[in-house]
Order: sequence, then C-alpha cells, then structure tokens
Amino acid sequence: MNLKPNPEASKARKRVGRGIGSGTGKTCGRGVKGQKSRSGVSIPAWFEGGQNPLYRRIPKKGFFNKFAENIQEVSLDRLIKQLDLHSKGKISEINDESLKKIGFKKREGFLWKIVGSKDGSNKDNLAKLKNIKVNVTYVTAQLKTQLKDLGIEVNSKDNDKKVRKVRKVKKTKVPAQKA
Repeated sequence: MNLKPNPEASKARKRVGRGIGSGTGKTCGRGVKGQKSRSGVSIPAWFEGGQNPLYRRIPKKGFFNKFAENIQEVSLDRLIKQLDLHSKGKISEINDESLKKIGFKKREGFLWKIVGSKDGSNKDNLAKLKNIKVNVTYVTAQLKTQLKDLGIEVNSKDNDKKVRKVRKVKKTKVPAQKA
C-alpha cells in the first residue's frame, strides 16, 4: 500500500535565521526595527498607531434598546390566503405551530404580530376567521377590536407603544438582474 498525502497538503516550515542565502536570514523576514520586529507583539486590528481611531472620531447617534422585542409581522390578507391554500378548514387556532404549518417561516428569536390592512378594509377577510381562535403574541389594536366585535376569541399581549419599543424585521428587496 502506497499512501502519501497530496503535494499541497504538507508544507515545510519556514526556517528563519539560517544565513543570507536562505532568503530569511539576518532579520528573519521581519524587516528592520519597530514594534512588529520584536517578539511578543500583538497589535489589535483597530489600532491606528496612536491616531484618534475611527470609532472615536465618528459621532454617536441613538442607542440600541436591549429590552426591545424582535417582531415579525404577518398581514391579515396574506394569512387568509395561506389558510385557504393549506388548511381548508382544518385549523381551529392560529398560533406559532399553525402559522409554520401553513407556510410562514419565523426567524429565530422573533415573535409574531398579525397586522390588518392599512385602509381598514378587513371585513371581507375577517368573516373567514369566524370559528378560529387567535393566539399570537401581538395583534394590532384596531384588528383586535374588529375580531372581538365578530365574536372571535383573541389571546395576545397589549402592545402599548409607550411601554414597549419594537424592533421590526426590515424587508429586503432583491435587485433585478441585468440582461
């Protein structure tokens, strides 16, 4: 059996300080003088040689709220379409599991929020949710009252914007490919 590694797999180490003819003699490839030519040097990547660094030159603006909750919005129109496509009357409750089952993908660490249409024309869609319980973390206030008026049971947190800051998922647009 003749087993041997690929020619690129093992490379001989650089033998420094073995005379001028080796190519790495005298200063061993480190150049002449300075901090980097000495042993034990560890300069951080952000160090700019004593110059006022970039992260200190740029003005600070805003803050990052560590108590904010990551929220992924689901529009009522899209929810109804997905229910019509996948469930065909089999779902009795809208929750995390049922949303995944009908085709919604949830990002890790995010909570669901059901949002009605902006113009308030939810009445046609709301009739389709007649016998379904809504058990999601958040539902918009307007939609919640509309659902309760129709007798649909809604189980969600109160989303008072004064109390809670919300971090929403930004929708990314895919650029059109050039022909």
